[in-house]
Amino acid sequence: MMTFRVGAAASPTVSGAIAEYYLTDTLNAENVRAAEYYVGREERIDGFWHREVIDGRLEMRQHRAELRRDISPELAVRLALDDRPLTHARVANLLSLKTADGDPIEGRKKHSAGADGKRPPVGFIDLTLSAPKSLSVAWALASTADEREQLLGIHRTAVEKTMQYVAEEIGHAQRGGKNNRWTEPGDIAWIGFHHYTARPVGQDAADPQIHTHNIVLPHVLTESGHIGALDLDQLNGRIKEFGYVYQAYLGTQARKLGIRVDVDKQTHTIRFSDIPEHIEELFSKRTKEALKNADAHAARMGLDWREL
Repeated sequence: MMTFRVGAAASPTVSGAIAEYYLTDTLNAENVRAAEYYVGREERIDGFWHREVIDGRLEMRQHRAELRRDISPELAVRLALDDRPLTHARVANLLSLKTADGDPIEGRKKHSAGADGKRPPVGFIDLTLSAPKSLSVAWALASTADEREQLLGIHRTAVEKTMQYVAEEIGHAQRGGKNNRWTEPGDIAWIGFHHYTARPVGQDAADPQIHTHNIVLPHVLTESGHIGALDLDQLNGRIKEFGYVYQAYLGTQARKLGIRVDVDKQTHTIRFSDIPEHIEELFSKRTKEALKNADAHAARMGLDWREL
């Protein structure tokens, strides 16, 4: 599935905090006896996560910022995106509507607040693609690093192909004035942050939940050399469509590896057929917490959440 939110351009301090969020691991290493059982070993789950998963595959507490692999060379130059790593400071600069080096973007019209003086300009768009719980569980409890790599690759490939499709659909710059506006197609850039767990619920360990934050920068470089603001109207009514495109690529990649998949009748999303539903539910604490809170809120209003 895909979720969508718009991030406002902010001060360096706020942009730095946002960058830190995207670059920080969500893992909370606690002891989960249920997971020990399904791993099939008598060991602490934090040992499993750290030794077999985190140390073997991930960077503990620090994720990499991955630039769009096929970014336009011309746009990369405008944004000072080169072979240097996308450090915390460089990511924060990009989220502040500057180049990665912190300079003004050449040719980009200066941003200002809305007419009411309250609405800040758009700093980025977060298009988050989340793997089905069955894939996340299969990855988390895989017995070898090679198996985990293959399962994670299903998600990564589906994300890349989906974002290439998204870029073709939304890559349009706003042109003209208030009474004479049109759009011009062009190239866009995004930075991917792969996260591997959901946020923890209470004192419990974070559930495995593979998802990628695709931070689309709000700049479009057209063929004419103009660099302007991304036309957000191109996103209207498209988020579910993009989510289903991801699901289609996900299913295709899984089948290439010989993995059986089917379609969940309730969510219409891909699921791995060999992962029992009760195992998925076991690692869905945040979903259960949200449903519990929704049910309680509806009850206070004299409603039945299940009938809404």
